[in-house]
Amino acid sequence: MVELERYDEAEDLFQEAVHRWPDNEQVLLRLVNACYQNLHWPEALGYLEKAVAHFPDSRRVWLKYGDLLLDLYEFEKAEQVFFAAMGKWPEISTPFEKYARTARRSGRHVEALNRWKVCIETFPDVITGYIGYGAEMSGLWRFEEAESVLTEALMKWPDHKQILAGLANLYRLQRNWEKSITTWKHLIHLEPDNRPAHIGLIGTLAEALKFDEAFDHYKSFKESHAPRTPREALSMKRILTRLHTQSSQYDKAFQLTQEICKSKVHKLDYISVHLNLADRMSDFLDDQAPDLVARLLQKHPSHCRLN
Repeated sequence: MVELERYDEAEDLFQEAVHRWPDNEQVLLRLVNACYQNLHWPEALGYLEKAVAHFPDSRRVWLKYGDLLLDLYEFEKAEQVFFAAMGKWPEISTPFEKYARTARRSGRHVEALNRWKVCIETFPDVITGYIGYGAEMSGLWRFEEAESVLTEALMKWPDHKQILAGLANLYRLQRNWEKSITTWKHLIHLEPDNRPAHIGLIGTLAEALKFDEAFDHYKSFKESHAPRTPREALSMKRILTRLHTQSSQYDKAFQLTQEICKSKVHKLDYISVHLNLADRMSDFLDDQAPDLVARLLQKHPSHCRLN
């Protein structure tokens, strides 16, 4: 039901299942996911609050609860949940990583850096800490240190896709276009079906003002990776929209964004594509953009990005 985007029916089905099997953790988490996909986030949060009380020793429930709080921009509460999870499961790296990401999402980048350092020291054989630490260094424009950390990680885990992606993004931030492009291409050579790598390469080519190459790679990528689902088709259109915007073809970007908004899209994409339309309106100094955002906020008051 969820895959078919029949969210109301999925919610009803899982609610019935929860009543029949109240001690089944997996059923409850599926109900939470159906509510989340349906943008019924307060309801999802309510179910998770009950789940934490009912399954106090379930790591999955605790982490899902923290993730939803983070999505709702409830940073302090999310931090408390992840901190408690670190104490309950000190041998698992995931709560530590989420604790670091919470600081990053709330804009406390130096604190996030310190937390990623703790991840590396506590779990030296877990790659995620190195990637997070390097990304945070990049965000703080401490490029040499970031490159050092990611290079060290690459020595431990040769040709690891996340490390290579981190380096490619680092070089992009440094405006070292050739190294970034070369790294993206190397990653694509290792893993031809890596969609984020193709998207990263297209974006970097555009930032380097190599628009012809960017459009050529987009076309070849679209031909070799035909969209399998409506969401993937939407993703391809959004990539093309960004490419038109980066190449200052605002009229094409605006038209394509309008087409996207008229098409049937996933509920979670509905808001973001309309926000993109507001951005395109702003490109044209259109005074309708604030009205569009206000209407979205009225329709989806729980969606924090609108604020």
